[in-house]
Amino acid sequence: MQDIYSDKNAPDPNNKASDRYNSSDSSEKGFLEQELKVNPDEERLLHAFRQFHTMKPPEMASCGLARSDIRILFQIYSYVKKHEAENGISASMISQKTHMMKAAVSRSLKQLEKQGCILRVPDPNDRRYTLVSITDSGEEKITEILSSTQRLFDLISERLPTNEITNILKALDRLYQAMSESIDQMESERNLEMK
Repeated sequence: MQDIYSDKNAPDPNNKASDRYNSSDSSEKGFLEQELKVNPDEERLLHAFRQFHTMKPPEMASCGLARSDIRILFQIYSYVKKHEAENGISASMISQKTHMMKAAVSRSLKQLEKQGCILRVPDPNDRRYTLVSITDSGEEKITEILSSTQRLFDLISERLPTNEITNILKALDRLYQAMSESIDQMESERNLEMK
């Protein structure tokens, strides 16, 4: 995994006994670790999240698109494949399906259009609106991304036995549940404060 620390010899976040990782020396920690009052377990979780976030999967490197662009291109591709009789998908529907802000979707669509991956066409039912469709070049990129993603997961599964994958998934499910409940609790607390 890519290291989020500037020091190449950063401590192992899994090692609770690591003096350097739990050190109060602020130069050893990232910005968030310095600003938040987190206990060692929370700090290790934060470190793990940041490591995953900074990883750049090979499909991104090979196709030259940003994460958000890939996400939107997949959405367009899957929608067009499922609804072949239609001329495309609206930007507002892309925003809904990807849970992305309309402004972010608009930026990505401009980038994807510039790269020749998508095409905007007038909506035949209402010419005031446009629909987004995927081009042959966009489909080629999707095929390339799918192939690269398949290879990545094949390599990961070679390194992790089935029982380890099961344990990881159980742990991730527990983490997701804890995060979801915590977010719900924070929203409830915020709503109570606003009353």
